[in-house]
Amino acid sequence: NIPFLADGFQNRAIANMNTNNLAQALKDATRSIDLDPDVSGRYSVRASVYRKLGKIALAEADEATVARLRK
Repeated sequence: NIPFLADGFQNRAIANMNTNNLAQALKDATRSIDLDPDVSGRYSVRASVYRKLGKIALAEADEATVARLRK
């Protein structure tokens, strides 16, 4: 089931972000988006990873996607 798999990658991204494994967190967050791109929370997680990496423009782009999806 694709949404459940995407949830798994999203949850692993959060766990990796919380343990400061940011490279893997970014990969997992992006994979969750690739699998299920219509869920705003997936972009929120990746935006948080981007912010921790100092990639503010990318974080803001994902935050804009969150706003668009929530309308």
